[in-house]
Amino acid sequence: MHKNEVEISIDRPLQTVSKFVTRIENDLQWLGAVTGAEQTGDGEPTVGTVGWMKLSHLGWKFDVDLEVIEYDPKRAFAVRSTSGLLPFTAR
Repeated sequence: MHKNEVEISIDRPLQTVSKFVTRIENDLQWLGAVTGAEQTGDGEPTVGTVGWMKLSHLGWKFDVDLEVIEYDPKRAFAVRSTSGLLPFTAR
């Protein structure tokens, strides 16, 4: 499996950053290939929360359904695709 890693340092409190990046709809603001994104259902994300993304990359346009598979606001957040062209996990 191919692994792609990117590290970004953000000069903000952990709680502020965690609250922002764990909301699927905010991916529009910080992931370049995302052209649409939404969490399905209300409330704070937790393991099992689902959502979707529309992506456009290198001329390809595709939709992806997502599921939150890890959620610890002080340590980790991960989603996996449950549909779409390329299976992936993002942590």
